[in-house]
Amino acid sequence: MQDILDMAGKQLQAFEFEKAFGLYSQVLKEMPNNGAALLGLALIYNRTGNNAQALELLGKIWKAVQQAPDSVQTGTRAEILAQMGLALQILGHSEEAVRCYTEADRMMPSEGLRARIKALGGGTGQKHPIASHMQKAERSLRERRVDDAVKHLKSVLKIHPDHDGAQHALGNIYRQMGQFQQAMPLIQQAIIMQPRNAEYQNTLGMLFQQRGEIEKAATFYKRAIAFDPNYAAPHCNLGVAMKALNRLDEAVLAYQSALRIDRNLAEAHNNLGNLLRIRGDLQAARTCLEQALRLRPNYPDALKNLESLKQNEAAAGTRAKAAPSAKKSSPRIAPAGKGKAPAKGKVKTAAKGKAVVKGKAIAKPVGKAKAKSKASPAAATSKTKKAKAASQGVSGKAKVASRSASTGKARPSSKAKPAGKAKPATSKASADKRKAVTKAKPAKASPKATAKLQPRSKLKARAKASATTKAKTKAKTARAR
Repeated sequence: MQDILDMAGKQLQAFEFEKAFGLYSQVLKEMPNNGAALLGLALIYNRTGNNAQALELLGKIWKAVQQAPDSVQTGTRAEILAQMGLALQILGHSEEAVRCYTEADRMMPSEGLRARIKALGGGTGQKHPIASHMQKAERSLRERRVDDAVKHLKSVLKIHPDHDGAQHALGNIYRQMGQFQQAMPLIQQAIIMQPRNAEYQNTLGMLFQQRGEIEKAATFYKRAIAFDPNYAAPHCNLGVAMKALNRLDEAVLAYQSALRIDRNLAEAHNNLGNLLRIRGDLQAARTCLEQALRLRPNYPDALKNLESLKQNEAAAGTRAKAAPSAKKSSPRIAPAGKGKAPAKGKVKTAAKGKAVVKGKAIAKPVGKAKAKSKASPAAATSKTKKAKAASQGVSGKAKVASRSASTGKARPSSKAKPAGKAKPATSKASADKRKAVTKAKPAKASPKATAKLQPRSKLKARAKASATTKAKTKAKTARAR
């Protein structure tokens, strides 16, 4: 058992209170009245803020010591009285605390005990000096009198060097002032005294974040959340750390968790709004930032972020105006006769009087429309009727029809015949040609088909050749006669 007690004592000196507590509890299971283990537990209770439990346990130990005073060393008895004085002092019983300190100092003189007695005013006047100093420190901080707050906190630590509340408060002041080397040991000492205090863990996380150690900061924020899930501040601070690590989705979740716990946390509204602004969700960002300003008017960070948001909104509006309209205007049709066509792909269906070629609307020239009108369906029908009439003996019109429908070359007759008989022969040949042409052509002409016009010079040449042929034929006929 002595080995376990020695090991527990080392853990106690190293401020490893949980390990020390486990070892002392192990001894007490085997030896419930072991004085060293009981005194060790009382020391742990006093240093971790469980002063009422410490005082109760110390009272039992002191009664046992008084029953057998010779069996307990003087130093041990002085230690028991000093711990009783500390518990009484923290609980606000100053006069009783001074009596315990004075008796302990008589048994084992100590400068520390005398300093505590002096700080308590010798047991007269102030009944609650620690509580009074702590209240004054808090009031000074609210009134922004930081120097006065530091003085009161230091006074508390003179009376009670292990007062975790004073250690944390003073360390936090130094952190805010940027004096990290002074802040670190005080906050760590407060955590040693109260390892499961979520507020102390959160403060240490902020200290590491200010020093640029983001991963460590996140670790302490998560510890604070584990000890007190309903504490909003570490959720918000974890969001700040995640944003710094560029883990934006986790940052959003952390801010949202903070706001589920405390809808009036202005910092969380501001931080979430700024993050949403960066991610482009401008409408939601505005809602968050405006809420932050409603909760805390003239909040500098929120005002700055809102100004940045307005610039983002202005830029987005400019881009929207510059972008082409989604509504397409109707294509402009080229005037008839100019032969200009709209750009490719603009018109899918050709307008009236235009031909469609692979998605293009191509305007046809109308200057030759009259000349080509002979190729209309009505003209084709008229040609068919004329061909039928020619086959029945209408000779004059048959000649004209054959020229317009054939290649335009009239083949002269190889034999000279009387004029009276030449016409029927010519009419018969023309009729045969017209029948061949009629069979070769479709009954109805295509709407898109166009009549091929002969140049005027060729028509004159053919007419002259025909006249020459007629003249020769008449001359031969006359000679024959």
